[in-house]
Amino acid sequence: MSSIDNLAFEANRGVSLLQSIATLEQEVIPPPLSQEPYIAELKSQLASLKAYRMEVSQERRDQRTHLGHLRDSTAKKLAYRLTGKTDVLADKVSKEER
Repeated sequence: MSSIDNLAFEANRGVSLLQSIATLEQEVIPPPLSQEPYIAELKSQLASLKAYRMEVSQERRDQRTHLGHLRDSTAKKLAYRLTGKTDVLADKVSKEER
């Protein structure tokens, strides 16, 4: 057998093997399940999480703005100390630290 004959034989054999694999794949492997419901559920969860994150972010931003004024204002701290309302000041400072 010459090398050309050998090559032709192996090529035919390869083609027949590929054809048998293709038939087995069609017969044995089930079609893939639809992922659409799962993807839709994930998208709705993502949307709700984004909305929650925006809500929490806005709330946190508001708190930081409100409590930041207390932190930055030494005059307010002095006023609380002079009027004897140090417990109110301590409550606001502890709220800020949380």
